[in-house]
Amino acid sequence: MWLPYSNDNPPEFDPPDYFTPVTKSVKVGTKLIRVVVEYVITSGNSSSKFKLDKTSGWITVASSLTSDMKKIFLIGITASDKGNPPLSSRTSVRIAVTEENHHTPEFSQSQISATVPESLAVGTAIRTLSARDKDKEMNGLITYNITSGNDKGLFALNSKTGVLSLAQSLDFEEKHYVSVTVHVTDVNDNPPVFDPDEFFPIVSEGLSPGGLVTFVSAEDSDSVPSWSRFSYSIAPEFDKNVFTINPKTGQVSVAAELDRETTPVYNLTVLAVDTGTPPATGSATVIVNLEDINDNGPTLTTAYAEVMENQRAGTAVTTLTASDPDLPPNQGPFLYSLLSSGSANSYFSLSPAGVLTTSREIDREQISDFYLSVFLSCEVMKGLHDLACGESELCSPRGFFLCCLPPHPF
Repeated sequence: MWLPYSNDNPPEFDPPDYFTPVTKSVKVGTKLIRVVVEYVITSGNSSSKFKLDKTSGWITVASSLTSDMKKIFLIGITASDKGNPPLSSRTSVRIAVTEENHHTPEFSQSQISATVPESLAVGTAIRTLSARDKDKEMNGLITYNITSGNDKGLFALNSKTGVLSLAQSLDFEEKHYVSVTVHVTDVNDNPPVFDPDEFFPIVSEGLSPGGLVTFVSAEDSDSVPSWSRFSYSIAPEFDKNVFTINPKTGQVSVAAELDRETTPVYNLTVLAVDTGTPPATGSATVIVNLEDINDNGPTLTTAYAEVMENQRAGTAVTTLTASDPDLPPNQGPFLYSLLSSGSANSYFSLSPAGVLTTSREIDREQISDFYLSVFLSCEVMKGLHDLACGESELCSPRGFFLCCLPPHPF
């Protein structure tokens, strides 16, 4: 029993909805977020601030957002497949336009002191430290941490509220005075950014493993220098192990043999992860196109023909054809010849263009079937010179061709 395929499953979004913040001064053309299937914006973009690539799923900025501060765009996206009938699904993308992170957090006082009894209970709040950041919304979020003077862990500091509390019992006779330095840090709210965020290297399919494909690099606008040290990787969904990337330098290299006839284009997603807490990740697209080399020999596609007996010499039988999966100029034209083996060669002639003719009259009662061995070679035009493959490994050494003489009709 054969069941015909039915297009009964619509495309699905993963996740079902999306959110991304974006600063008001973002450059036009900056990619914001990628949704996965085949798409069109159906609502929420009446001002044409954004555009959507219908095949890649990338939403990009189409016009300046400087006048849209604090605005949230709710974009409706529809994905449709190409089935019969076509099916579709919807999702939404929220884009929040935010202020840029211009300012460093500052304490209200440069030095703060507190006196506590040695009998103070563990967990008791001592002081609430206060710092402020002139940036707004997400860029104004700050975290607190103790950077020195707390080697024995006597104190604890709430990273969000700034409340300093006692973590261990105090002993006045052991230590009269403790100096604690509290450092307020910026939040790692800027992921690495690739510029450009799309790379289009072209490499030969004959490039050996280890060969260079391209270099990618990213930058980070956060204030902590160490967060600008990235670890590069290729997204795990690309599991073919055909390419590799140096995690420190961003050099993309070939990791396995390439074959344009099998896979002519590779679409990679390259990631850059910074060292912030939590780490932030940026991505770029690397589309690798393979150039053709002459690595496939021609194959005979004509394998059978018939000719009536007692035809005069020179009668046309058929014209042989061949194919080559390489691209021009590596796929022909081809030269044809008969291998000098067997008695069948005395009955037929084959021109270099592949035209097979009789060399003499043939009596079917004596011989009814002829098996001809055909040699194929490929010509590659280079300037004013013709380079014949001869008997190199790029040429098919022979093809087998059957010629039959049908019986006379009664």
